[in-house]
Amino acid sequence: MAIFPQRYQNIAARCRNTEDGGADRLVDALTDGVSPADIGILARRHDLLDPVEKALHLRGIRTQRLQRAGTWEPDSLKLTTLHASKGLEFHTVAIVGLQAVPDAHHSEEEEWRLLYGAMTRATYRLVLGVCGEGCGWGGRTD
Repeated sequence: MAIFPQRYQNIAARCRNTEDGGADRLVDALTDGVSPADIGILARRHDLLDPVEKALHLRGIRTQRLQRAGTWEPDSLKLTTLHASKGLEFHTVAIVGLQAVPDAHHSEEEEWRLLYGAMTRATYRLVLGVCGEGCGWGGRTD
C-alpha cells in the first residue's frame, strides 16, 4: 500500500512529457504502491547520483543519501554507490551511470562482479541507465 499514492499519481501525470525515462520508471514504481523506502538508486560513483537526485527533486520527490551511521527516512528514495549497497535490499533498484562501468582503475572482472552484486539488490524491479558524457539520466536500457 502506497504512503502518498495520490501525490505520486499527480507527479506521474506531470512527468509523462519529459525525456527523463529513468525518473519516470521510479515514479511508476511509486504509483504502483511501492514505498519510497523500498526504492534504491545506485551508481558507480557519488557524482553520478547528482543529476538523478536533481531530477527527482524537481519532481517533488524526496531523496536521501546513504550515511555511514544513521537511519533511513521512510518517505525518501535512497541513493548510494554500488559498493555501499552491499547487504541492502530494495523492491525497486535503479542503477544509473552504467557508462562508468568498468572503471579503468579497477580490474574488469571485479567491476562486473560489483555490478552483478548491485543488480541483486532488487527484489522485484531493476532499471538500468546508461548515457553519454554529461547527460544525467539520458537514455536507458531496461
